[in-house]
Amino acid sequence: MLFRSGLIFSREPDLAALPTALPPLIRRLLRRCLEKDRTRRLADIADARLDIDDARSDPYTDAPAESPTSRTRERLTWASALLLVGLAAAAMVARATRSVSVPQATTRTLVSVAPADQSVGANPLEQTVGGTRPSRTAVALSPDGKTLVFGAIWGSGQQLYARAMDQLSATPMSGTSGGSSPFFSPDGQWVGFGARGELRKVPLSGGPAVTLCKAAALFGASWGSDGTIVFATARNGGLWRVSAAGGTPEALTTLQPGEYSHRLPYMLPGGHAVIFTISKGANLWDDTQIVARSLETGKQTLLVTGGSDGRYVSTGHLIYVRLGTLMAVPFDPVRLAVIGGATGVIDGVMQAANRNLSDMENTLAAQFTVSETGALVYLTGGAVPAAERSLAWVDRQGTSQALPAPPRPYFVPRLSPDGQHVAVSTRDIRDVWSFDIARGALSPVTVDHQSNYGIFAPDGKRVVFRSSVAGGDNLFWKAADGSGAAERLTTSARSQTPASWSPDGTTLAFVEEGNSLGFFQFDIWVLSMGDRKTRAVIQTAANEMSPKFSPDGRWLAYVSNESGRNEVYVQPYPGPGERQPISTNGGEQPAWSRNGQELFYVQGGSFNSGSGLTTLMSVRVRTAPAFLAGTPETVFESVDFRTGWGRSYDVSPDGRRFLMTLNKELPMNLAPAQMVFVHNWFEELKRLVPTK
Repeated sequence: MLFRSGLIFSREPDLAALPTALPPLIRRLLRRCLEKDRTRRLADIADARLDIDDARSDPYTDAPAESPTSRTRERLTWASALLLVGLAAAAMVARATRSVSVPQATTRTLVSVAPADQSVGANPLEQTVGGTRPSRTAVALSPDGKTLVFGAIWGSGQQLYARAMDQLSATPMSGTSGGSSPFFSPDGQWVGFGARGELRKVPLSGGPAVTLCKAAALFGASWGSDGTIVFATARNGGLWRVSAAGGTPEALTTLQPGEYSHRLPYMLPGGHAVIFTISKGANLWDDTQIVARSLETGKQTLLVTGGSDGRYVSTGHLIYVRLGTLMAVPFDPVRLAVIGGATGVIDGVMQAANRNLSDMENTLAAQFTVSETGALVYLTGGAVPAAERSLAWVDRQGTSQALPAPPRPYFVPRLSPDGQHVAVSTRDIRDVWSFDIARGALSPVTVDHQSNYGIFAPDGKRVVFRSSVAGGDNLFWKAADGSGAAERLTTSARSQTPASWSPDGTTLAFVEEGNSLGFFQFDIWVLSMGDRKTRAVIQTAANEMSPKFSPDGRWLAYVSNESGRNEVYVQPYPGPGERQPISTNGGEQPAWSRNGQELFYVQGGSFNSGSGLTTLMSVRVRTAPAFLAGTPETVFESVDFRTGWGRSYDVSPDGRRFLMTLNKELPMNLAPAQMVFVHNWFEELKRLVPTK
């Protein structure tokens, strides 16, 4: 067909396909109508009419004698010619009058999400620690882009709010008290969220919330079009899957050797695959991976190294964030493969990274959300600049003296038995280091980037630590000077953290962490170094942690939340005997003086106990012939006692100083975040990152 749709101006027409009896003038006219060069193309349909009249008056220069058959053929030829010319003319008119598709303009607007009765600006938070920055996904746009849902704290209460984009204020969502980490159902009718140790959903139009399953410490969730929800619950666990109608979750992924956690899932359209982030360790941004997993075959494909929180958008892009920059790369959702290079498209997107408190805070969740209609909402603020810390002595008056160790993001320092070396971990690189106080030299004990929480053995020759080099966090030890290979001490599917040696070095107390659907069950265990067998010594329905042997080995100090808050207790080891309360108004991080006559602890020192100063407390104790504890007294206050896990200080052999890691510059007072609404963002994305 000469005038095939879509090809009439894309290539030269085949004029040889025209009838042979077609008059030359008509053939020339068609060629002029279909000329691709605008300067040579017939400009007006009136000119075409003149050519047709000329052709009818003198179609041929040498015309043979006519016959009835030839006259019939001529009439048919003229009919065909006029039809062809009409089609060509129509094509000319269509081309001349065709409307030009002009991309819609991309615009940006600051969004107010304050409730109607609030005069202050937006405060979309999920945690109050370390400044006003959420550690989980805080915002979600409905698929049609008409409603924004976010988790926020107004006054003292946290819940979800919804703001219709054609309204000026947000409305609290009934049944979402304590709610955070919102996400939409594919049809936009439901909002999923986490609250009070459960995964829940609530109708967007209003109504009671429905509990789907138990799921604490939500690290991301996504609702697939196949009627299931994939979610992550723990900093060192895999992904789970549950029906959107509720039920018993099933494990979807398990950690492999060298992996720290799976988090921030995103279900692809059709429900055939999920994109998620693999963390290789706290604060190891460069090693983080975004992978795609087929839910049909279980095959995983590496998509991006050094990014997190990946999501697919219908423009054919995978978008993700790397340390506060929103990136985009062309992506094939069928082959589950990136098909080009990544490009930064928006700077300064808020991301939960470098929080410097805990890997529970450094979730890598990015504060952006995209609708299927091409709208984008994001919070400004980028990633918090990494805070450097120094090793320092602090006396009982709170006066500090820095040690000559290079500034690094240190945490959990531990002195050697002779007080001359420090075993310390770093957050930027997940390794254990040894610092020689006299020489001012810092040297690595581990170099696998998967180890931390090191403590010296009683003879000072070895350092025991936890490591994920073989999968989950288990106990290893190695020569204190870093020489030789590490030796594995335990094998467990549960995370284990070393805490304290018995004075004779025969027993190691450690904390074993259960991780069922994100509910952290902490129990105290001991490892016998003789037969390498482990056994639980304090294991209740409550959480017990931070065990510390007394210098004579007869008592064990530890923390329990059985009363509803963390308190410090002491009980006989190995028992029997009743436990004795030490703290009176909350307490964590217990440590004994070397002479056994004083027990220290921190009041208000965990990552979830609020912001501000924390207090080092001291209690005079007597361990023989019976245990007797005095009244707690304040030693000094400092913000640097706050920690996500473990003890943030150690006691000098003479009990007069405390080894601490001090913040050189703690980024607590960050500028308030702004919420930005980008209309028609897909047009900008396609322009910045073209796809084939």
